[in-house]
Amino acid sequence: NLMTLNITNSILNELTALDFPQKRELCFTFKNNRVSSSVNIENILLSEESNISISSSDDVTLYNCDLSRYDLRSLDTDYLKFKKCKWSTESGRPLGTMSKLLRIEKVKHNDFSKMDLEEIVDYKNIFTSLRRKFQLAGEYTVSEAFRYSESNAMLATYLKRKQFVNSSALYINRSLSGYGTNYLMPLSYLMLLVLLFSILYLFTGLQIGTQKVEYELAMSVPDYRVFVRDFFQSLIFSFKNIEPFTIARDFYIKADSNLLISQTLVNIQKTINIVILGSFIFAFRRFLLKK
Repeated sequence: NLMTLNITNSILNELTALDFPQKRELCFTFKNNRVSSSVNIENILLSEESNISISSSDDVTLYNCDLSRYDLRSLDTDYLKFKKCKWSTESGRPLGTMSKLLRIEKVKHNDFSKMDLEEIVDYKNIFTSLRRKFQLAGEYTVSEAFRYSESNAMLATYLKRKQFVNSSALYINRSLSGYGTNYLMPLSYLMLLVLLFSILYLFTGLQIGTQKVEYELAMSVPDYRVFVRDFFQSLIFSFKNIEPFTIARDFYIKADSNLLISQTLVNIQKTINIVILGSFIFAFRRFLLKK
């Protein structure tokens, strides 16, 4: 059965610790109290029906509590403090287990597409408040998870308002770097593009020194040593195109004016690289600032 604890209309004058070591689900109500000292609420699995409300002068901290079932809209995000709390994520794992590779953590929430605009804005404001709170507390893993969900809510508001330019920009930002929360995502895309274009350049043609290299799709197998050499030359040229502007005009590998398709591909690659590099710089800067 669901345990219930109500602390209302009370005066708490001394340091108070409410500890529930078994961490059973609890319908906890804490409101209309006068707190003149610190109150620590520890090891509680808060039910969806819980209600915690405090004033700006109260010093109340939730420590090692499980809020995965708690309705965030009922959470007093302005004045409550949180330490080592568990939040429900999309992956269903605690935020502290975030992968160091390409995994993105986000706070779990209801489907925004089924909400009206006012509900979405409420969620967005809650995510913003919690993201700032954890950022100031130095809990950056949790903060970034709330940043992702905050941006998702912002995207939903743009879609509801039919602001398609803003929503498109956020879609791109989410796809490239998880709203700036993972710098390895754009870096991975950049490496994949380098590999893809290096293959394309072999078939559209390159000028390597005085030799023109251009392969054709055929049933015959080329000399693998020559092919590997040419592929690595094309790979070098594709890597060079990561920089968006022409620096070395006399570089020994070129796409001359008679190689129109290759020149077009160079401009396409550099344009895409500008977007991906911008996303990488933004996400990597955020990564360095939180260290």
